[in-house]
Amino acid sequence: MTMKVTDTNTISIMKRLTIFLGFLLGMNMQAQQTSFLKVYFAAIETAVASAASPFYFPALFARYRNADTTLSMEEFRYLYYGFTFQENYQPYKRPEAESAIQELMQHDTLTTDDFNVIRSHGLDILKQHPFSTRYLLTSAVACTQTGRHEEARKYYFQYESLISTILSSGDGATEQSAWSVILISDEAELISALGFQRTGQQKMLGKSLCDFVYVGDNEYDIDGFYFDISRLFSGAGVGE
Repeated sequence: MTMKVTDTNTISIMKRLTIFLGFLLGMNMQAQQTSFLKVYFAAIETAVASAASPFYFPALFARYRNADTTLSMEEFRYLYYGFTFQENYQPYKRPEAESAIQELMQHDTLTTDDFNVIRSHGLDILKQHPFSTRYLLTSAVACTQTGRHEEARKYYFQYESLISTILSSGDGATEQSAWSVILISDEAELISALGFQRTGQQKMLGKSLCDFVYVGDNEYDIDGFYFDISRLFSGAGVGE
């Protein structure tokens, strides 16, 4: 989703992501030595299900809902990927509020009243998809535009932390090092955050359960990125 407004928090996030991208592309992306941490879903499933674990999902999720900024990147990793083992993970279920937001976003200009409506719909969507990078960013911008700066900071923090979590899962250069996502929309949001433009073309690689998303011409001569979407086929939301 392309936002039609910018603010200093958004620009700050994009600058940090651009620095990360520069580091990423400075690496030999085909090298066998990698700096990312592959997601081992079996280990995550065990950890988030155990009340004795420091990564017990209900406890972490309560902190996330309370906008706890002391959550570490490791804890975000267990939150984001651990959500796929919860009964309310429904990656293919589209909230009704999404259409209302998309309709508003087609306007050439948005009023404060529009942003209030977007914020309200965003809250509804995040109840169902609490780790949606798309609607965390949308909600952050809506809050900023309506003067709710403290609430906006909460969403910006969660958005940036989740983008970093996805980036830590791979380098997007091969099927074996694909970035792991739990929502298809997170593919588009990550590509946009890194400053690339999608061409609208992509292909699914059935054997590896990866998407390859093509990007437009760029100074790095990158054709596109790989995304691991395996959890969308084995999570609680299959069949919705």
